[in-house]
Amino acid sequence: MDKLEKYASKIVNELLQLEEGEDLCINSENEFLYFARKVKDAALKATHRPVTFVITSNGKPSGLAPYDPQDYTAPKSKGRVMLHLERPRTLASPATDFDAVSQDMSSMMEYGHLAEPVYLDRRIAVPWCSVPCFDENDDESWDRTLNSYLFAEDSIHIKHIHRCEALNRLHLRILHITGKGTDLTLELDEESHFIGKHVTLPSERAFFSGLQTDELSINLCRSCCSGKANASAMIMGNALDADLEIRDGIIVPDPRDYSQRLLSRFFLLEDNLDCISVLTITENKLRLSTGSNLLESLNEIPARETDLPEDFIRTDFKLELEVQYSRIEAQADDGTQILLENGGQLLL
Repeated sequence: MDKLEKYASKIVNELLQLEEGEDLCINSENEFLYFARKVKDAALKATHRPVTFVITSNGKPSGLAPYDPQDYTAPKSKGRVMLHLERPRTLASPATDFDAVSQDMSSMMEYGHLAEPVYLDRRIAVPWCSVPCFDENDDESWDRTLNSYLFAEDSIHIKHIHRCEALNRLHLRILHITGKGTDLTLELDEESHFIGKHVTLPSERAFFSGLQTDELSINLCRSCCSGKANASAMIMGNALDADLEIRDGIIVPDPRDYSQRLLSRFFLLEDNLDCISVLTITENKLRLSTGSNLLESLNEIPARETDLPEDFIRTDFKLELEVQYSRIEAQADDGTQILLENGGQLLL
């Protein structure tokens, strides 16, 4: 079995956890069909049900290609499962006309600045997953992905589930994050909990929605985060690497720093875009996001959008900042002090 076949098997058996009787639907650009066929072959062994390719062009469906298994005793359909083979965004050239680019949603998607929309009446109710895919001859990108720690033999996705559950049992309320150029105090939203790529539907069907299985995120308390952070980001193709001030949950750019002037310009695109809203931690990184909160992180997701918490942030755009840090100390809601991470190593 070659590396791409192992990747396809991981998607089918570990991420989507396909079951016999499920119908897989694969969204794929035409140039990724060579890999979609490998996923199809792996899926047929598990489901014994038809697999359908939805061929897309610039994100829009342009054709269908169904494949039926050569199995005349196929079980009855148990429902649909969705897989999206996505091209990781490439770094576009630096934008000079912020207003023009911000009005082009496809450009903002390419820059990675589109926030997740909040549609309470259109939430995906079937198992789904989105994974990176590359051109057939892009050996460098394939090797970088398939040789990453996410493919270690010790099943990081299992550790992820346990870590997410452990963090939520701690009922953390305040995090103190320190490192070279970083001294942040973050208050976690008491109406939220840590979520990851592991999802369980009301039917109790479980799956992973993405390859970054160790990623854990939680909403932050609005206006309750302060300090300084040495952070890096890309703003419409422009590199930001700066010491940022965060005051009452708001990033306050330093007008003397050219790269931070780009931040100021970006924040003018939309209200609340300068608000620190989400914390994400992985095995070796920490990110702060501005803009929209995460709907799935809420302890109780209302049936109507009018019932969302008053301080729930909704924006069209977002910005992700990677923060340099070495230590995370936490305080639970009962006042217990916990060393969560030291020397860049998560202790859970």
